[in-house]
Amino acid sequence: IGGAPWCFYPKDYGYNVERITNTSTSMTVEIVRNRMYGTSGRPKSPDIDKLRVEIVYHSSDMFRFKIWDPSTPRYEVPVPLTVPSAPEPDEDKRLYKVTVTDKPFGIQVIRKSTGTKIWDSAVPGFTFSDMFIQVSTRLSSEFVYGFGETEHTTYRHDLNYHTWGMFSKDQPPGMNCYGVHPFYMGLENTADAHGVLLLNSNAMDVTFQPTPALTYRTLGGILDFYMILGPTPEMVVQEYTLIGRPVLPAYWSLGFQLCRYGYKDDTEIKNLYEDMKAAGIPYDVQYADIDYMVRQMDFTLDKEFQGLPAFVDKIRSEGMRFIFMLDPAISGNETNYLTFERGKAQDVFIKWPTTLSDDIVWGKVRGNVAYTAFPDFFRQRTADWWQNEMREYYEKTLKFDGIWIDMNEPASFVHGTVGGAGNCLGNRDLEFPPYMPRKRYTITFNDGKAVRHFDVHSLYGWSHSKPTYDAVLSITGKRGIVVTRSTYPSSGKWVGHWLGDNYSGWDQLYKSIIGMMEFSLFGISYTGADICGFFQEAEYEMCLRWMQLGAFYPYSRNHNAWDDKFAEVSRDVLNIRYTLLPYLYTLMYEAHTEGTTVVRPLLHEFVDDRATWDIHRQFLWGPALMISPALDEVCEECITFLSATKKCTCLYEYVKIGPVLQQCALTPSVLFLFSRKNPLGLLVALDDDGAAQGSLFWDDGEGIGNLGRKTILNYKVLRMHNYMSENLHNFYFSAIYSLRKPTVIYCY
Repeated sequence: IGGAPWCFYPKDYGYNVERITNTSTSMTVEIVRNRMYGTSGRPKSPDIDKLRVEIVYHSSDMFRFKIWDPSTPRYEVPVPLTVPSAPEPDEDKRLYKVTVTDKPFGIQVIRKSTGTKIWDSAVPGFTFSDMFIQVSTRLSSEFVYGFGETEHTTYRHDLNYHTWGMFSKDQPPGMNCYGVHPFYMGLENTADAHGVLLLNSNAMDVTFQPTPALTYRTLGGILDFYMILGPTPEMVVQEYTLIGRPVLPAYWSLGFQLCRYGYKDDTEIKNLYEDMKAAGIPYDVQYADIDYMVRQMDFTLDKEFQGLPAFVDKIRSEGMRFIFMLDPAISGNETNYLTFERGKAQDVFIKWPTTLSDDIVWGKVRGNVAYTAFPDFFRQRTADWWQNEMREYYEKTLKFDGIWIDMNEPASFVHGTVGGAGNCLGNRDLEFPPYMPRKRYTITFNDGKAVRHFDVHSLYGWSHSKPTYDAVLSITGKRGIVVTRSTYPSSGKWVGHWLGDNYSGWDQLYKSIIGMMEFSLFGISYTGADICGFFQEAEYEMCLRWMQLGAFYPYSRNHNAWDDKFAEVSRDVLNIRYTLLPYLYTLMYEAHTEGTTVVRPLLHEFVDDRATWDIHRQFLWGPALMISPALDEVCEECITFLSATKKCTCLYEYVKIGPVLQQCALTPSVLFLFSRKNPLGLLVALDDDGAAQGSLFWDDGEGIGNLGRKTILNYKVLRMHNYMSENLHNFYFSAIYSLRKPTVIYCY
């Protein structure tokens, strides 16, 4: 069998229980390594003989188990989690039962309602050494979803000895790439669901086995697991938002967006804008990639783009929005580059440990920048410096409404530092650890004052996100949006995510659906792929089909151009999108306040139908709208799963029958600013009892702190003897928010 192990651990290999202390809310276990088998065989990584295990019953549906060395401090991830202020002392209220086995030590978790064992690490092989930690568990079934960021070919994992790396890196989709999400959802054979988070930021990988089983391996830190019990898939995601709930994006950011790497000057962008207007294609956001910069340096403006500021002022006055890219890497060998000079003076860049050198750790990013410094966003003064640079650029050079942050894995085009790994100072074992998960070039692991890059590398994009989001809000005075490339659990509180530098290929269509569904699991709702691809020339029919799919990405951004026929198709499908924006915005609000998903796998709504457990070529917007796109080069007859749905259009959209209503703008416009002023409609799909219900969220679309100044429409419809009774609750009509009483449309 390909990938199968060639050797196995003895049955008693691992740790044995020495002492257990129980309370009503926790269990503490002291464990000791079974020395009968000597060391784990890694001289650079000595075994830790005595460990402590703490299990805390945080709530009826969530608990934590933590394994660490009590005698020596080890790195622990600083991501704040929202857990109950007091654990759950009443065992009868808990959905789970936790037991501990003695020899070898292991933790078993049982769902009380079904008796299903959803975690069982009482298996040999548990290893806890300085730079290599390994733990395995049996799984409840072969239905496992999540772990990222990696391009997967199916939503459900193949458990036949597949290994997936988790280490953030500048890698186009195909292997482990930009972000790290050590979280999975398990679907039990009873149709109950649970979720597991390993809060660890060191380089790691996971290996699936057909037992079914799972093995984690990580190079440092501790084992810090959180388990949530659902029991439905949607409840798992809601409970997982202990990491924080998704950001509420500005309404305009749900409009269609244009971006392309390689604009040669501002005239090209101006002509594109005029062509879009002439074609009547809905379009709200224009981007600038790194082309606008001088030699790819942040906060500069190339001579070919000197007319860009005036153009941006013009389109913003007409209702458009503008976003540009910023990289974290700052050039350090320029003359009179004030962004670097101010950063150096304020000591904001990553340095070597003071015991080795007081110099900056130099990397190389992009072709024209020989030496680059990396801001240390773990420090508040760095966040202050970053915001000041953004503010000065906004006030003196170029306005923006949102920011696109890239290359923040962090990417570096040399291994370790300028001159290669041989020039790295300090412990070389950090550069060449005893176990090597899949990774790529980055800056040296030896840097740092308070922490080592070895431990926090995959947190860099996370640390970059909040300072950028805070700066956008502070500078513009509005909500805006930040889109980032590198993410970690809780990044969704501040940012959205595009799925990276993808290829122009037919397979990328369905893979983008898988990517969005996975990021829904990870608590990031504002997602989408570059429509038509980033690398390679897009084939015409593929790009057209991709445009039809991409119109239903929450983050809908095209990376290509088109002809008249393409413009017509784009206009038609985007008119559908703009009609549905009130519904999409409401879903974003519900994700922000309740932790629900926006892009939703079918199994979240139809989990009792096992056919949905393997579907990844269709998806839902919330509970009500199913999108079934054409994804193949020859698609004369596309297979669509229908379960308790009612077909309302012939454009690959289906509306689930009650208890849901769908809001829509009766007449879409080419700009969100005008579309919001058009009359609203409610599309009603009655269930078998002739009833439906739902809600609509409405505010000014971009204000900060609007959750206290909003309109929420709760509505119910009941059919009685062919007469429709319509109830609109908690609804007032606001001239400020351009909201009038909606028209109700019924779907039969």
